[in-house]
Amino acid sequence: MLGITAALVTAAAYLPGSGRAFDYDGSVTVAKFVRTESLLDPFRRQVVFNNHPAFSFLEHLVYSVTGSASSWVMRLLPIAAAAACVGLLVGAAGRRWGPRIGLTAGALLATNAVFVRTGREVRGYSWVGLCGLAATVLLFDLERSSSRARSIGYVAVSTLGVATHLYMALVLLGHVAWLWTRGRITAEWRTRWLVVTVLGLTVYVGLVALMAKTGRGRVFHPKFLATLAGDLLGREPVAMAIIGAGVAVTLWSLRARREARTLATLYLAIVVLLWLLAPRDLYSRFFVWSIPAVALAAAVGLASIRLPALVLVAAPLALLPSVHGYGRDALINRVAAPYVKSVQTRGGHACGIGYATETLPAYVDGVEHIVRSDQLAHCQISVAVEPTNDPNLVAAASRFYPHHLWLGARTPGLLFWR
Repeated sequence: MLGITAALVTAAAYLPGSGRAFDYDGSVTVAKFVRTESLLDPFRRQVVFNNHPAFSFLEHLVYSVTGSASSWVMRLLPIAAAAACVGLLVGAAGRRWGPRIGLTAGALLATNAVFVRTGREVRGYSWVGLCGLAATVLLFDLERSSSRARSIGYVAVSTLGVATHLYMALVLLGHVAWLWTRGRITAEWRTRWLVVTVLGLTVYVGLVALMAKTGRGRVFHPKFLATLAGDLLGREPVAMAIIGAGVAVTLWSLRARREARTLATLYLAIVVLLWLLAPRDLYSRFFVWSIPAVALAAAVGLASIRLPALVLVAAPLALLPSVHGYGRDALINRVAAPYVKSVQTRGGHACGIGYATETLPAYVDGVEHIVRSDQLAHCQISVAVEPTNDPNLVAAASRFYPHHLWLGARTPGLLFWR
């Protein structure tokens, strides 16, 4: 009941502002994989790795059933997954360590800036977090008492996680390391992992060629390790100090356990290796599945040094980075769409500058992408969602069009028309 209550409170806190405009990635998700003719499109379309196939499919089901791809409808699934993740952590931790630690862990998870942001956008990260936590809870339950229902549940949530985002594989790799260290890898576990691998990767069969063709290359991110650590620990300095202290105490108390040393070494090596391999797309949100573990470790550590009340300081401070713009449009795509539709209704031609043609289709179709100033002549209206994306063309548009209008958002944009 405590877990259910925590989930409901989290959902209630995340829902306000759910009608705000889609951000860049959410716009691409809705336009390219959700608001399409076929339910199979999520399994055969890809745009710069923006497709989270299983999540896009679930959102397509929502769109097909409701007939709506509005911002608040599309945000229901990720918010539900984020809330369920918090509820599951509170319930599972409370069952093992008591309600105080369960609530402390849930509060630290629900207020983590990365978790809040990803859980309130139309992306699959909150589903990866939920699947990773659910699979881990089921792992421990299966260790204590194996059952057919738990085994099916483990395979199901693990498959959904892998089919949503390939970084879920790191969760399963940790499961393998955990059981291997304890000498408990059995034929049953090998079968489960084989089924998860086959089913989870099957959804990428129609995408692998597109993903390989993308060829994003390498870009070294010198600050990635610091950014990841900061995002996992709450980002705000005081919150980072409190949460970090709790995690450090817990890790120190587990230093004699072989399983803890193995997992710590494994994940540290993975993060450093990824940092050195330097894929262009390497973001802290890819590790959202680890935030519940960080929150739990902090809660246990703070309780062991008899300072659990510090969560009353850490949680609100960790939430601070998320408060700014909590219900504000990230881009002008939503508010610009009616202007574009009005021009199109009168037979006019609409054009997009820079990212406009990637973000506007979530709300309006038929916007042509232009890259040269001589193309402006056949555009009755042009939209610059992010004017800094193509400043030269924006400057040319400001000279060509007799009218322009700034539209407000976290990233203000421009309308040009004649």
